[in-house]
Amino acid sequence: MFDGVSRVFVGLHNGVTVSLASLYLAEISPKKIRGAIGTCHQLFITIGILVVSDNRPSRSPS
Repeated sequence: MFDGVSRVFVGLHNGVTVSLASLYLAEISPKKIRGAIGTCHQLFITIGILVVSDNRPSRSPS
C-alpha cells in the first residue's frame, strides 16, 4: 500500500519538476537558442529514462 502511494507522489513531483524546469529554461535562455535548450532538456530526460530502464535488475523469476 505504502509503495503505491509513494510512487504516485514521486510521479507527481517529477512531473511538476520537469514542467517547471522546462519553463525556467525557456525563460532564461536567449531567443536564438531557446528551441535547442528545450530540445536538449527533453532529450536528456529521455536518455536518462532509457539508461535507468536498461540497467535495472530484472524482476522476472528466472
